[in-house]
Order: sequence, then C-alpha cells, then structure tokens
Amino acid sequence: MGTYAVTGSASGMGSAVTERLNVAGHSVIDVDLHDAQINADLATPEGRSAAAAAILERSGGVLQGAVFAAGIGPLPGPDRALRIMQTNYLGTVELLTALRPALAAGGESRVVVFGSNSPTIMPHVPRPVFRAIRTGKIEQAVRRVRIFGRAAPNFAYAASKLAVTDWARRAAVTPAWAGAGIRLNVIAPGPVKTPLLVALTTEPDALRVPFHSWARC
Repeated sequence: MGTYAVTGSASGMGSAVTERLNVAGHSVIDVDLHDAQINADLATPEGRSAAAAAILERSGGVLQGAVFAAGIGPLPGPDRALRIMQTNYLGTVELLTALRPALAAGGESRVVVFGSNSPTIMPHVPRPVFRAIRTGKIEQAVRRVRIFGRAAPNFAYAASKLAVTDWARRAAVTPAWAGAGIRLNVIAPGPVKTPLLVALTTEPDALRVPFHSWARC
C-alpha cells in the first residue's frame, strides 16, 4: 500500500477517488478548500505553498501517487475567469512540481491529472488565451479573455484545461518525470453529475455562450 495526495477531495470525482483509495488500503492525504485534512486555496500562491508543505510533512517526503482533481467550473462572476486559471492551471502545475521530489522518492509513482473534454467540444478555444496560461502569464490571459464578455469563464475553463493537459504531456516524457520513474497521465472526463455540474445546469448564464462571442476569436 502507498501514500497518495488527492486535491479536490471534498466533493465530486475527487471525493470518489479518495474513497476508492481508502477502501483499497492506501493512505490518503486530501486537499480542498474545506472539509479536508489540508484546507488550502490552490488559486493563491500562499495556498499552493501551504498545501505543498503540509503534504510533504504528512508524507515524510515520499509519495507513491497523486490525483489532481481540484478545479473550478465556468460559473458567471467578475473574477471567475481569473480564479479558474489560477486553480485549474497553477493549482495543478505548481503544486505538482513542488511534490515531484516526493513522487520520485516513492519509486514507480503514478500521477493522474483531471483535464476535461471541454477543449474538444468548445466551438473554438482562443489560442492567445491558451498560450498566455501555458506560459504562466495569467493576468495577460485574463485581459485577453475579457473580450468574450459573459462567456469569458467558459473560454477560461476550456483554455485552462487545454493548458494543463499540454503541460502534462510535455512534462511526462522528460527526465524529471519519466526519467525519475513517475508516470504522469491526464484524463478528460465528459459531463459527470458532480456539484460542479449541478451548479452549471442550475445557472442558465453559465451554459449560454453567444455565437458572436466565439465567432470573432
């Protein structure tokens, strides 16, 4: 049995993963905004740093695996696009990078990152937004996505998931990851009845993406 870190453990797919790992006899270190062993806001540098330090302390610096399920969906809101990018991209990439030495120490460690099928079903994911997120220029990405008005969170979500998938694909084959015996994979779920999906389906504006918003991107 091994020690696993799971983000987004308080609800949805992260909760289901945590339960399955516990049932299988593994030791799980779970992270979420609330109701977790480690409560941290992965949208902030302080939250990511605190989560990494706490995981490393609890694991003794050795992890056999990690599941990154934490994410924010495209609900409306003036700062929603920013928090989507910070959580979905930086909350995975920066925290996972901080945990890489512990995963390398675990030997044959396994990592699963939750991507999404949203980049494949969106009419068009704006490349400038994707590139800005992928290079860590989050403020620039927010400025670029604002042109889509109320549809900005939708495009921010798809671009953030595309960016984190691209990062994982590139990192997975490098000496730091594959060379250290860490298997890094991304899954791309479609619609799953989680609290996030329920919130989206009960908020009409969250699913309404005007044609003119993406036709010009």
